[in-house]
Parts: sequence; C-alpha cells; structure tokens
Amino acid sequence: MLLLVLLAAATVITLGYKDPTKKVVDALKRGANDVVAPLDSGVSSALRPVGNFIEGVIHYGSLQSQNAQLLAENTRLRTAALQAQDQARQVAQLKRQLGLGGTIPRVAADVVGASTSNFAQTVRIDRGLSSGVAVGMTVVSGDALVGQVVQAWRSGASVLLITDPSSNVGVRLGQAGGAYGVAVGQGAGEPLAVTMVSPNAKVSRGQPVDTSGLPNAAFPPDVLVGTVRSARLSPTSSQWSVTVDPVADLGRLQYVTVLEWSPQG
Repeated sequence: MLLLVLLAAATVITLGYKDPTKKVVDALKRGANDVVAPLDSGVSSALRPVGNFIEGVIHYGSLQSQNAQLLAENTRLRTAALQAQDQARQVAQLKRQLGLGGTIPRVAADVVGASTSNFAQTVRIDRGLSSGVAVGMTVVSGDALVGQVVQAWRSGASVLLITDPSSNVGVRLGQAGGAYGVAVGQGAGEPLAVTMVSPNAKVSRGQPVDTSGLPNAAFPPDVLVGTVRSARLSPTSSQWSVTVDPVADLGRLQYVTVLEWSPQG
C-alpha cells in the first residue's frame, strides 16, 4: 500500500512539470503530501528505535572505556586509603613506644623477622648487646607485654612471645589486690590460659590482666598483658578456668621496646 501511494505521488509531481494546468496539479500535489506526510512520520517513528539502537552500539565502546577508567580510579583511591591507614597505624605504634611511661630505661627496636609456628613463637629485633639488650629483658609494644629476650648477639636479639607454649607469665587479674595466676601460651592466634587462680577470686569477662610484680617475677610489675576472654568455675573445681586475649597485636609487630630490666634488676 505504501509503495502504491508513493508511486502515485511521484506521478502527480512529474505531471506537474509537464501539464499546463498547474493549478490542478498543485491541488493534487497538496493532497498527495497530505497522504504521504503521516506515512512518513509513521515510518520515522518506527525506525527511531532502530536508530537509537545503532547509536547505542556506536557509543557502547566509549561507555565501556569510561567505566573501566572509573573502576581503575576507584581501585587506586581505595589502595591509597588503605596505605594511609596502615601508615597511620605504624606512626601511632611508634609513638606509643617512644611515649612509654615509667622510670625503667628502654631501647626502641624494629622487628626484622619472625618465627610464628605452633612450635615456636619468636621474633627477631635489630637491637642487641651493643645497644644494651640482654637475655631476660622484657619486651613491650606500646604499654602491652610482648615477651622476653631469650637470645642476644651484638646487633640483634630473639624475643619469645607470650603466646609461645613454653612462655609463663605471672599475672594479676583486676586492680591491685586482685587474684593472681600464671598465664601460659597456647600458640599463634590463641588466647593465653591462666592457671592457679583461686576459686575464691572474683573474675569476670573483660577484666584487665597485668604482670603480677611478685618477688622473683620474670617481668616488671603492672605491665598490661591482656583482658579476660572467658572465666569458668565449676562447683567441683579447685581453681578458675580463665582465658585471656593479649592486648599487643603479636601478629603484626613492627616496632617494640626493650625494657632494660631483668629478674635480678
């Protein structure tokens, strides 16, 4: 139908140039235009989605490229933010080392290596005999206990972490006058197990745990060890069963402080 109308219109227009009766032809041309115009509009409307689709295909590659650039920029910003957070954490940790209170002389050191299997929980530091570090000295991170120097040489030392199964720390649960016990390491990522806590003691979750400072103790008094994770006392038990989470982040040590204190000090 559309083809016939178009042919008719073309014929009328052609006759308009040959027929001297121009007025008649003009009238016919206007009629033909009235018929063709709506059809032309309909064809354009029908073809518009096709055009939009083609245009979308043309611009798809450009949009993909822009999206890839945005994703790359987002990744870069997230990486920069994480690096900034890590640097801020390192600075804060170093400030804690330098700002440690008390009158005990101390030596700041970097952690340069680690052995953190379930059988050996130790780290190596870059300060040793030449810096005044000796076997038996206490090592802290900020104000929290890390462990004890077990080997020392001219330029470095090895520190046994409190999570090592061979580590034993005399502790006090709660404030001065609280219950006493012994914190034993249970391996990497595990809480300390505190034994020998009197069944008459008051123990609760979240309670602070410090070094005991009792006579002949291996560590100086009042160094923060951790907080009570769990405490259980059965009716037939002769002591509390207590676990303690270390405060020091032993898995991410970078800076530590050696306290120039020994059990004989």
